[in-house]
Amino acid sequence: MKISIALLILTVLGLASCKPLKNLSPADYEAQEITKNNYEQLNGEYKNIQDTVFGQIIHLPGNGLNENNKTLNNRLFLMAKYGYLDSLDIKLHFVSKRKCVLSGIYQSDVLFSKKIRGKIKKGYFYVRPKFYIVPFFPLFYIHRFKRVRITTTKTNHLVVDHTERTWGFALFAGGLDKGRVTAIYEKK
Repeated sequence: MKISIALLILTVLGLASCKPLKNLSPADYEAQEITKNNYEQLNGEYKNIQDTVFGQIIHLPGNGLNENNKTLNNRLFLMAKYGYLDSLDIKLHFVSKRKCVLSGIYQSDVLFSKKIRGKIKKGYFYVRPKFYIVPFFPLFYIHRFKRVRITTTKTNHLVVDHTERTWGFALFAGGLDKGRVTAIYEKK
């Protein structure tokens, strides 16, 4: 019973500690407001490699991983085996205000296609947040929370705001990832 209460407290504190995406996008890239009536503005083909990145996600201990070099399909929680091809393009096609079909296009061939779900809120399309907890407390514990929102700018760039909070340990070792990043992707 004590372990369940401790685990519940750790989970609530961990989920509540993820920074919101509010006021994350830079002022240089003025975002167009996405509503339930004009969500088709997000449709289009975008480069998979970002043009500009603001912010940083810190990895502790050490800073071995670089979140600034993530591709568009990985920021949207997709792990496609073709995701790191340099000339891969990502096509977003919104089927409805809550569903988007994301396709990887390489030399005019569709390599993969995946649906992402979310909702339109406060002028952005918020991708359904991903979080998981592996509770083998006290031997092993992982808590991971990621949140992503997308919109377009008035210059037809795709803005992806991404926040992450991860904490975990196994016996005597542990790690932590936290931070916020905004990536700008060019429309083809």
